[in-house]
Amino acid sequence: MPAAAIDSLAMDIMYYILLIMNYFYGFMGFLCLLMFLFPVFYYLQKGLLSKQYFSLVLFLLAGVFIFSEIGVSIISIILSAVIVINVLFYTFFSIRGLKKKKILNDPFTFEPSVSIVIAAKDEGNVIGDTLRSLCEIDYPRDNFNIVVIDDGSSDNTCFEVEELRKVFPNIILESNESSKGKAWSINSVISRLDSEFILILDADHLVDENILRNMVKSFEYEDVSCVQSASLVRNGSVNLLTKMLELEYIFRCKSIYPGKSIGIFVGSGGMFRRVDLIDLGGFNTEMLTEDVELSYRIYKSGKRIAYNCDITTFELATPDYKNFYNQRYRWMRGLWSAMFRHLFHKDSYMLDFRTKVQFIQFTLDGFVVFCFCLLQVYFFLGLIELITFKMQWPIFILSLNCIFTFGIGFWRVSKWSNFNYLILFSFYMIAHTYPFMMALIDSYLLKKPEVWIKTDRSVLVK
Repeated sequence: MPAAAIDSLAMDIMYYILLIMNYFYGFMGFLCLLMFLFPVFYYLQKGLLSKQYFSLVLFLLAGVFIFSEIGVSIISIILSAVIVINVLFYTFFSIRGLKKKKILNDPFTFEPSVSIVIAAKDEGNVIGDTLRSLCEIDYPRDNFNIVVIDDGSSDNTCFEVEELRKVFPNIILESNESSKGKAWSINSVISRLDSEFILILDADHLVDENILRNMVKSFEYEDVSCVQSASLVRNGSVNLLTKMLELEYIFRCKSIYPGKSIGIFVGSGGMFRRVDLIDLGGFNTEMLTEDVELSYRIYKSGKRIAYNCDITTFELATPDYKNFYNQRYRWMRGLWSAMFRHLFHKDSYMLDFRTKVQFIQFTLDGFVVFCFCLLQVYFFLGLIELITFKMQWPIFILSLNCIFTFGIGFWRVSKWSNFNYLILFSFYMIAHTYPFMMALIDSYLLKKPEVWIKTDRSVLVK
């Protein structure tokens, strides 16, 4: 084939690729626009915004500015800057994580006492598998036990625990007469235990048989107060939502988090020095994200959290959007509350600059997706010529970066077939942005009180 013909074919292919991408992101922008408009009509219909005239006026003025010519120009630059900065973060973290040394094959000579603590409320559907997994742990039986705190369950949680106690006497069952919450339940036992270390797990997390041996190795430095393991989804094949959650966890836990210089306790799969937990006063029972709030206090105490992506727990992702929405809504509000409590407070000087930056980046991850969705709205409106929009390139840059960073995660877990689903992640971003936006409105516009909404484990599919 002549060189001119090859060049012409290559140009045609490139043209059609760009055309397909234009229409794809245009369609995504249309969906994002509907997503952004829905809460406005919802709250107007409920009459909540109309009762707060000042907030409503600001809301409407912001809407006019966002879609004005000067507004599009200014906001496009801001959105693009946010996206580009985070692309640099993601790229840096994912590459840096590849250089971290594994410690799992080091000779093991340390067998301290460990208590595995699980706070459980209505977890009968999942806790049996978790306890069976823990009973298979390769560790001296005299050096570890499993403490289950039944937090006022109304299902068969206690029955499942009692059945397994017959074959594994190291299981200890504690019961609250009424529900006190996860933070209160864990606080109630840590001072009464005599173990040197405490591993906190959620009731649906399965573990590897070497988890205790591998985690205690990470406490080789005295300033390490907690070791956080990675978490992966084990029911990703149930439906599209669980598959998208599987991809997200691979992206976060196997690609991005390994390259960060700080670890953050994320509620499950974290092992603590028990004495440090007691010294810090345990978990804050008033927080929606007591795990992240405790992480701030650990760093302020002069100690740190080590993240080890080579140790993994396997959890069940929620297969229904209602539970997903409630979970992400709670996380958003809790993360913001913890950030303002610790980063904009008089004792924030106790955190160094690098730690502050990485906490902010962790907290505002949802904001990056929000910016991406809003930029796609501009893309759509520009495509139908309602506005003049010339900032398409950040959308393409973030998309290319996702291929790279997700690819590192897929390589770590040897799941290359997940690339087949990556194009659908754009839809997941919309699903993720909706609870972010509702949390933003409820927190700072309507000033709604924070309320803990528990994930319903009865709907989980294994």
